[in-house]
Amino acid sequence: MRGGVGAGKDLRGPGGAEAPDGAATTTGTGALRQLEQTQAMLGRVDPAALERLCAAVVRVHERRGTIFVCGNGGSATTASHFAQDLAKSTLLGPDDADRLRVVALTDVSVLTAWANDHGFDTVFEQPLRALARPGDLLVALSGSGNSANVLNAVRWANASGIETFAVTGFDGGELRRLAADAVHVDVADMEIAENVHLAVAHVVVCATREWKRERRGG
Repeated sequence: MRGGVGAGKDLRGPGGAEAPDGAATTTGTGALRQLEQTQAMLGRVDPAALERLCAAVVRVHERRGTIFVCGNGGSATTASHFAQDLAKSTLLGPDDADRLRVVALTDVSVLTAWANDHGFDTVFEQPLRALARPGDLLVALSGSGNSANVLNAVRWANASGIETFAVTGFDGGELRRLAADAVHVDVADMEIAENVHLAVAHVVVCATREWKRERRGG
């Protein structure tokens, strides 16, 4: 075994085979523990809540409404990812005319314009006021469930005839109580909560695509 970084550590792979030079190992890093915790939390997601989120997406699409998605930080990237997947990855081909109307409220120019002039707490509510209509859907992602800008957007949506669905972590915070419904990930670890949130988004996308395929008849 060569000296330097990793010297003295067990670098054997599965079955006792020596890991190739430069291969990543989980020795002492906690990576396996994080993977196991993520897997465990995926197994604890309420399937009924997940079905209700899928049903909300389909319901809004059937009435030709728009699905809005918002979140901060890591949840902002998940919101953007979820929105583009709903818009693109639910297509049954490039000529599919049955397209979902989806908007991620995470455009940096819009966010910074509202934040600069009127404060960060307004950055999701104000674009909603311009774009959303009764019968639309707002999916709000938040690990803590206590982000003021997300809560303000949900309050306005609730008062304006827009369906609201939260995707939360930790204890769900105020958002879990404020939204009309929620998929809750009951874990006090932001990274694991966000791992599961992205998986939830992908499940909804895949389920929506399968619903479209079944409706088309194959």
